[in-house]
Amino acid sequence: METSHAVALVRRDIGDPAETFITNTLGDGMTLLFDLPPQNVNPAGLIVQYSQNAVTTTVPPTVVPGTATLDNPAGTAAFPAWVSTTAYTAGAQVLYLGSYYTCLVGNTNVTPSSSTADWGTPQTVYTLDGVNGMLQFNIAIPNGATLMATGQAWGMFTDQDLESIIWDAVRQHCQGQTLTERYRTAEGFITYRDTAKTLWNLPKMEETLVVTLADIDAMWILATDAATDVNIQTAEGTNIDRSARYSQLMSHIGNLREKYELWCGQLGVGMFRIESLTMRRVAYVNNRLVPIFREREYDDHRYPVRELPQIDRRDEDTSGIPSPVWNGLPL
Repeated sequence: METSHAVALVRRDIGDPAETFITNTLGDGMTLLFDLPPQNVNPAGLIVQYSQNAVTTTVPPTVVPGTATLDNPAGTAAFPAWVSTTAYTAGAQVLYLGSYYTCLVGNTNVTPSSSTADWGTPQTVYTLDGVNGMLQFNIAIPNGATLMATGQAWGMFTDQDLESIIWDAVRQHCQGQTLTERYRTAEGFITYRDTAKTLWNLPKMEETLVVTLADIDAMWILATDAATDVNIQTAEGTNIDRSARYSQLMSHIGNLREKYELWCGQLGVGMFRIESLTMRRVAYVNNRLVPIFREREYDDHRYPVRELPQIDRRDEDTSGIPSPVWNGLPL
């Protein structure tokens, strides 16, 4: 299952599709920061232009749209720093001494600020704050020019928000689970391999469960926001029950949780699967736990795998004073 597909399914469930917006404003030759009408703006597909004297100029972004991920939240720079040893081709974009340039012809060892034949003049670019819906320009839009922005925005969550929620759901749902495969080696022996269960190899039947768990996590975030709303009562007798939104969200969370628990129990997967655990005993000689090993099939000839169940350390001594005996020998 691809992350993008999971994001699309969660958006379908919580009712958060992308909505198109179009806005325009006049530049004054000084303002660098512009506020877009919506928040949670999608950087992919956003078109920013300004028009002056019947000439329309497209403003490029400083970050490649759609490259910001959980592993790389800053995204990939559309204008990497200029390097003298790199042979640039026409159309290449670079950052040099705080200004942004576009290569006009192939060149190397020619500084962007010294050759207008090889490099264009410093151009206007924008940096997008998608969460707050803000555009910041490096050069002010000319006075009297019309700034136009067209794109899509989400009402509640950005793609990065939902990716984080989905991966939290995957870690919770797949905790301690593996996919075991029995196969024959090139030498003809029968053996097994265990692969940790994750989003990429998740069985089709469990995809709905992960999406449902992500829906629950997303609804919890909305419920946390709604929990700060208070009812309004005026002297004129007007009553606004703002707590109803919180109650409805919590009710829906309960229904989704019941669905997730029921399906996990029926399929034997996820956090509510039925588990068979091994009781541990303590050796009478040294009061130590007897080691246990993972159960195996009768024809599984791999080395035994040691299990290390969590030990309750509620009453552990934290004074730092060493014990007078260790393995029967004085310290």
